Amino acid sequence: MSRAGRLLERGWARCERGNRIGALDCFQDAARIPDAAPAERAEALHAQGAMLDALGMDGEALDAFEELARDYLDSLDETIAARVDAALGDSVVLLAGQGRAREALDLSDRLLKRLEGSGRPGAAADEAAALCNRGTLLLKLGREREAARCFARAARRASLAGDADGLLHGARARNALGFVLLMRAKPRAASRRKRRGLGAALRLLGQALDFHDDPPTVQGNQAYALFLLGRAGEARAPLSEALRVDGERVYACEVQDASGRSIPEDADFLRFLADTWREVQGTEPPAL
Repeated sequence: MSRAGRLLERGWARCERGNRIGALDCFQDAARIPDAAPAERAEALHAQGAMLDALGMDGEALDAFEELARDYLDSLDETIAARVDAALGDSVVLLAGQGRAREALDLSDRLLKRLEGSGRPGAAADEAAALCNRGTLLLKLGREREAARCFARAARRASLAGDADGLLHGARARNALGFVLLMRAKPRAASRRKRRGLGAALRLLGQALDFHDDPPTVQGNQAYALFLLGRAGEARAPLSEALRVDGERVYACEVQDASGRSIPEDADFLRFLADTWREVQGTEPPAL
């Protein structure tokens, strides 16, 4: 095994033990070896960026991802190309988190164009993930219709992946699209249109639940949609489970959702939410 390979192996072992600083040292050393094989150096740079991100060092993480993309953007090696794509995707998320929305959107465009023309294995799942990230960014910018189109595209691309990653990204896309439809349906005065929109949201949320990596978020959305449809009895079970598993976060999210585009039913939902919290947690709801 090469020196870089040994350092990578040691770094991943430290990472599994929770020693992020020690892992980072190994990955940085591996990336600096002059004669490291391109695949090893690309892995080291991406792992370095991931560790820096996990340690809250966003600027340094972006530098590592940028170095990886700059040095290997045109690589024909599928493994290296996948790492470049991952680094670009991670950079989009970091830039968005720093409030650099325009840079994040520009980089997202570059990544999607790159993935659309790629025939490498895993590209469909990666494209679905990139579309989900772009949709989330557009939603934060208030560009709801564009965000909905991104989530719908993500769900379609994920269905072509045929693997676990595709199922996960498809679930994330359906949950996000369901949430957008839910929030758009809320303020509609015509009850038939409102019910149709909430029903469509509920179907998407149901499809998302089995494969989503954050079931409480999906269950919270389901409970809210059911309540707005006048089905409070059915809403109790998913809301109770979500509050049991991840109480304070779900509670805060539901309060925030009920405060956006507020309608008369939201006051009743907030009382329902507080009562369910008391039943599940046996305490008074968090003071937000």
